[in-house]
Formats: sequence, C-alpha cells, structure tokens
Amino acid sequence: MLLFIILMMSVLAGTEIDLIVPSFPNLQEEFVLTPYMVELTLGVNLVAHGLSALIIGALGDKYGKRSIILYSIVIFIIGTIICIFAHQYYYILIGRVLQGVGISGPAILPFIIIADLYELKTQQKIMSILNGLITLAMAFAPTVGSYINFYYGWKGNFILLLILALISLYFGILYLPKTDKDHTVDISIKGYLAVFKSQNATLYIFCICFLVVGYWVFIALSPILYMGSLGVNIRDFGVYQGVMAFVFAITSLGHYKIISVLGEKRSFMIGIGLFIVFIIASIIVIVLDIKKPWIITFVVSIYSLGMTPIVNILYPIMLSSSKTGKARLGASITTFKLLIFFANVQIVSYIYIDSYMYIGLSICVNLVIALFLLSKLFKNKAILIS
Repeated sequence: MLLFIILMMSVLAGTEIDLIVPSFPNLQEEFVLTPYMVELTLGVNLVAHGLSALIIGALGDKYGKRSIILYSIVIFIIGTIICIFAHQYYYILIGRVLQGVGISGPAILPFIIIADLYELKTQQKIMSILNGLITLAMAFAPTVGSYINFYYGWKGNFILLLILALISLYFGILYLPKTDKDHTVDISIKGYLAVFKSQNATLYIFCICFLVVGYWVFIALSPILYMGSLGVNIRDFGVYQGVMAFVFAITSLGHYKIISVLGEKRSFMIGIGLFIVFIIASIIVIVLDIKKPWIITFVVSIYSLGMTPIVNILYPIMLSSSKTGKARLGASITTFKLLIFFANVQIVSYIYIDSYMYIGLSICVNLVIALFLLSKLFKNKAILIS
C-alpha cells in the first residue's frame, strides 16, 4: 500500500504541469490574455515549486516527512479550488502559486521515505519501477488533458487534479508511516550550507541535475520542433512523444532485471556509452540538418536509454551517503534542476531557428557537464559499484 500511495503522489506531481498545458489556449481566450500572461501561469508555479522545495526539505527533516507531505497536499488542494472557481486571471495566478508550493511535498519527500525504509538495492528496484510508471503517466497526461479540455473546458483539468490530490490525501492519512523528527535541524536556507560543504554531495546534486535536464528541455520544446518546424500533426506528435516515453518507462521498469543480468558496473558503463553515441548522433543530425521526425526521435531515445540506468543507480547512492539531511539533498536537486531547466529553455527558445540544432546542442552541453562531474565523483571514489 505504501508504494501505491507514493506512486499516486508522484503521478500527481509529475502530471500537475502536463495536464494544465493543453488548457492554455482556452485560458487565453476566456481571460483575454497575451502569450506571456498565459506562460506566466506556468512560470509562477515552477518558481514557487523550486523555492518551496528548499524549505520543504528542511521541514521534512525537522518535523517528519509524513506531516509535511499531508500539509503540502492540503495547500495544493486549496490552490486547485481557487483555480477552479477563479473568475479573474489573477486568481488563477494565486492558485498556481499555491499549487507550486503544495506540490513540493509529494514531489520530493516520498522518495526520501523510500530511502529511509529500504536498503540500497531495494531502493534502486523500487525507484526504477516508480520512475517508469511516473514517466508513462507524464507521457499520457497531455493527451488526457487535451481530451478533458475539449469536452469539459479548462476547469476540467483542474478538477481532475483536485480528485487526484484528494485521493492522495485520503490514503496518505491512512497509510503513510510516521518518520523520524530531528528538531535540531535548522529550517533556514542557511541550513543548506552544510550540504554544499560536502564536495561529493555538491557533485552528486549537479551531476544528476545536468543528466536529466536535457530530457526536460527536449520535451518542453518538442511541440515547437515537431509541430511548428517539422510539420507533424498533433496525432503523429503524440505517437513520437509516446515512443520516447515508452522507451524511458520500459527501461526504468526493467532496470532491476537488467542489473541482475549485467551487473551495476556494466549497466553503468553501457549508459555512458549510450551518452557518447547520442552526442555523436546529435552532431550528425545538426551538421547534416536532418529534419526527419523519426530520426530525431530515435536519437533522443538513445539519450533516454543511457540516462535510465545511471540516474537510477546514482540517486539512491547519493541519498544513502547521507545519514541525515536526505530531504535537503532531494530538495536541492529539485530546485537546481528547475533553475537549470529554465535557463536552458529561455536560451534555446530565444535563439531557436526551426531545427533540432540548438535543442540538440543544449542537451549535449548539459550531458558533457554531467559526464565531467561524474568523472570527478569516480576520482573521489564516491561511486562504488560492482
């Protein structure tokens, strides 16, 4: 039951953005908004999420993760209700800010509970399965959101989020285990200085951020690339997006089986090898100015295949390396991942030229940085895999 609750909360966190994006055109029409004002409903949500993640992590360490998760969901529910009954644009913004604040708890702390309750090998197995299921949910969220928006309007997607949040709250109250509290923890931002005083912790945080942010950048800009530049219709775009999500989901779900056959070290090195293949393939696509959607999808799927084993191995190792402060480590990854993601999307969207070029370069640059940080972790003997 615990894994079901964590899955529900993670799906809520993972689909909170993707369900709402299809409603943007309707919001723009109903409230007579400029494109910037519509995008602001996304921006304030993510900024609130990123900043509150730092506080949520500290609160989780200090007062117990169960309580903070439940209170966070309540805040999310309040924000969602405000959005549903909003009759002015600024009420939508207020609701989205509260949603961003509230989603931080269920987005971060359930994975820390797994790290507290299970040994390392079991953590890796559970997290790979959850990542696969969450990715599938995120892949289908835009499609579901589009249909709900078509039949029930933009409020329908907020109502669905409300239902998911209420289910998560109900089962969370009943089945989430009580966790340890440490009242000596400093809940100020200064408390994070202890995390970043550790070179290995800092390397872990930024390595994982740079490893995964490229995938986020591609997903965020893929509608512009596929439908805007490559002329793909919305139905076929869903197929391409589904293929990439399916690849990531299947490799995550089968991650534990793959490791049991190949071993951690070999799986890890295969992941690095796939990254190198992806970088080479991306350079070829860019130099030859290839505009075949299926080729671009295939190339990015190679990146996805490489990312799965490495992240699923690294994240539990990082958490297990800290006896205390696990929530702060998780929160730090969330915050910096969002900041790096925003920087990449803003830069790429500004210089975008109707091709894969700058999207691919962005992913490659992030990946090269991640591999450099990974080499530093190996040099420090912070990663011990067999």
